Amino acid sequence: MHKSVKSCFLPLSFLFLASPVFAKVELVPLVNANVVGGQYFFESEPASLGANVSVDAIPSIKFGDKLSLIPLVSFNYYGIKDVTELIGGGTLFQERQDLLGLAKLSFSPSEKLRLKADGSIKIERLKEAEGEIWGEGLFDYTKWQVGGEGELVAPVKTLESIRGGYKYYGISFNNYESLVAKYGDEFEELQQTPGARVLDYNVNEVFSDGSFTLSDRLLASYNFSLSMKGFPDQYLVDEAGSYTTDKRDDTATVYSGGLLGLLKETQKLKLTCGANVRLNTYNSTQNHYDVGRHKYIQDYYDYSEIRLAPTIGIYPQKPSVNVNISYSFAKRDYSARLVQDVDGNYGIDKIYILTNIVTGSVSYPVTKTVSLRAQINYLFKISNMKYEAVYRYNYTSMNCFGGVVLEF
Repeated sequence: MHKSVKSCFLPLSFLFLASPVFAKVELVPLVNANVVGGQYFFESEPASLGANVSVDAIPSIKFGDKLSLIPLVSFNYYGIKDVTELIGGGTLFQERQDLLGLAKLSFSPSEKLRLKADGSIKIERLKEAEGEIWGEGLFDYTKWQVGGEGELVAPVKTLESIRGGYKYYGISFNNYESLVAKYGDEFEELQQTPGARVLDYNVNEVFSDGSFTLSDRLLASYNFSLSMKGFPDQYLVDEAGSYTTDKRDDTATVYSGGLLGLLKETQKLKLTCGANVRLNTYNSTQNHYDVGRHKYIQDYYDYSEIRLAPTIGIYPQKPSVNVNISYSFAKRDYSARLVQDVDGNYGIDKIYILTNIVTGSVSYPVTKTVSLRAQINYLFKISNMKYEAVYRYNYTSMNCFGGVVLEF
């Protein structure tokens, strides 16, 4: 949907007429809305019944053929728990919502080169318990980000595109403060505390991705990112259980590659299949000291994880029911974290976690702007770690939902 936008204000009119870049301004509005209702299950027991709502407004503004501004306002409400939502500490959020504001400036000096700069801020609010007031959640956070990237479009025959860039962002948990900081008078014997805002961190990240045409029926892609994370107010713990004056620094890398193939294409049906392989590595300078058992574990958070995700897509050529089925398997190996039995006694083996996720989705376009959608997700985790008083390593979860998708 295109609209010619004419300014009714003299200063803006003068600016547009004075510069060839602004000689032609176009507004390309796009709004997406999703409303789905569904049920979440944990360990085969129904745990929550609710709805998810999301609205995205993207009023893209084109200043001629080379320059465009893409603002985005996005709101999401999640009343249906996600199958992967069980996090450190065993916390399951009852409800969550987020508001994102983003602006991206895109400049194309040639047909093959695109340069982009962006900035954004995201506010996420979470409810851990029924009746909790929005804005008072312990893990509520605010995230800001700035970055830039460059993209080459079809620089050679087999290369569809290649992109690389840099981003810097920070996350602040405004309601979270360590117990030592809250009740400092009771910990006067400590020469050094763990810090107050121990969850806050800042990240420098470089990334690159690209896609290739191997044949008329086979596409390949890759992704790489290197993230250097600093914790400005979290101090390291040593082998005596005391805190040093050094602060925590983490490094995360992601390597992934994928293939997407066209198995069959007729006048009635298009059938695709694909697979993605991803390797994650995570290294942290932070250690762990188990006060109750006087056990020190160095490099407690270090791990490597490999993930394999095959997928199948079924797309009728005429507007009809589209079906996607995917499965992902991941194995995470901690390099130093030791297994414990159900009573918490330490063994000698290192912890591993096996994660399986099965997803199936169906969508049906009713009109050009309205479609119906249903999805089911099932997850089960298996680990050799049996002590789960603090963190759940072994569990199953499932959710299913259906609703309406609007795009106009």
